Amino acid sequence: MKHYTRQDIENIYGDLMKSAHTNYARYRLGDALIDIETAANWAYNFNHIYTDEDAEQLLMQIGEMAIEPVQIEKPKSDHCVLIDSFLLDNRGLSQQYLRAMMANNMHILVVYTNAGGAIGKDTLCELKAYDKTEIVTFTKGIDKFEEAKQIVKLIKAFSPAHIFLHLTPWDTIALMACHAIKGPKVYQINLTDHAYWLGARFIDYSLEFRPYGMTVSLEKRGLRREQILGLPYYPITPVSADFAGLPDMPDDAVKVFTGGSLYKMLGKDDIFFRIMEIILGIAPNVYIMVAGFNEDQHFDEKVCTIRGKERVLQIGVRKDIDSVFERCDIYLGTYPMAGGLMSQYAAKHGKPIIAYHDEGDVMNEVGEVINHYNHDFHSFTSLEEMSRYAERLVRDLEYRKSQGQVLHDGMMTAKRFNSAFMATISGQKSQFKWNPDEIDYDSFFERYLDLENNNGFCTTRSLVRTQKLGVFSKVKGYNKNKLEAISYAIKNTPPTACYGGCYHV
Repeated sequence: MKHYTRQDIENIYGDLMKSAHTNYARYRLGDALIDIETAANWAYNFNHIYTDEDAEQLLMQIGEMAIEPVQIEKPKSDHCVLIDSFLLDNRGLSQQYLRAMMANNMHILVVYTNAGGAIGKDTLCELKAYDKTEIVTFTKGIDKFEEAKQIVKLIKAFSPAHIFLHLTPWDTIALMACHAIKGPKVYQINLTDHAYWLGARFIDYSLEFRPYGMTVSLEKRGLRREQILGLPYYPITPVSADFAGLPDMPDDAVKVFTGGSLYKMLGKDDIFFRIMEIILGIAPNVYIMVAGFNEDQHFDEKVCTIRGKERVLQIGVRKDIDSVFERCDIYLGTYPMAGGLMSQYAAKHGKPIIAYHDEGDVMNEVGEVINHYNHDFHSFTSLEEMSRYAERLVRDLEYRKSQGQVLHDGMMTAKRFNSAFMATISGQKSQFKWNPDEIDYDSFFERYLDLENNNGFCTTRSLVRTQKLGVFSKVKGYNKNKLEAISYAIKNTPPTACYGGCYHV
């Protein structure tokens, strides 16, 4: 199989946008939307760019052709709209922002744009229990433009002062609706802060949860400093998930917990599996529990190469993540991509964190997502130093507890978040002041290119589902042999090797 190059990625994106313009010129607006969404999905999975003025301008033009603009003359300061593509329990940032609105006694209109999808059970119960909430969903198969028109109509009647966007990076429906509405302030909840997303020209403010996302927004999305509102998040405590138990381990076991999407552990010469081997080698009573995916051949093959493999225990996809953290002793961060939300759960429960990242790789500096009110934690760039720290955590119970308490004390909490949220939107002023990061964007792109080339071709699978292989035939350099190789790869690579997903927090 011939691997993709950067030029291939750029050519495919450019071809999709050419198709979008062609469809727009021929008044095939629905087809043009599909092209824009597919191009955005493609860009999100590679991050060769972080915004595209051409795509956003075309989306604005499509919206203006299809949707009548409205003006909200007197926005109500205590009325908030959340337009959400997800509304999942314990994932993303929907619950944090909704709870902040509730805590501040706001009237809330929730618009769920995933037509035919299901709102998380806990989230739905919480919304229904709050008597100042309206919830809007759409039936599967509704026309995209009709959905956008209905959203505009509903928001106009609600007359909010604030509209919050919590979207997939390719949600054209929400953006077209917001573009048609004048009056309220529009805030992007920057969930996928490391990646490409549509919408930079559609918003007034970007709510950032760490310096990395702020830096990308300033350097790559064209946002101004006054549009950046720093507001770190906190991890949600699951409401309805019962504890599902843990595998049998000795009474004196030191339980190290790690987890997340499999792609966060793959690549970079399998260093993550070497780190697991180092930790297992500290003492025979060290066990590593791995969550986030069900049994996977790719993972099993890697684990089989390390000493102590019999003490690596897979515990699957867990809804009771809080309960697992309560019962573990140490959290091991993933590499080469860190898990921000998992690290926050560890800090919330006062569990020390072992984390390693490459020198200069600020994207995976765990301290950015847990050092909200102090600066006491830093992940390691030396395996030797990391190993010494890990050994002390394993062997010294009091030290282990004290390290966990430091992380707990420096974290954002629900109470702190609710207060900071209100202060932020009242004056459109950031409550946190950060210095920009120094980001190696080329290295970051190469990471995603490597994932696509070596671990599943998942983005290609997604593209082919909407555009078919014909999209490649129009791209310069894609001869018959290469097309056949791509076709073979996407048909014969096991789906379990896929790494995709939109939840990088």
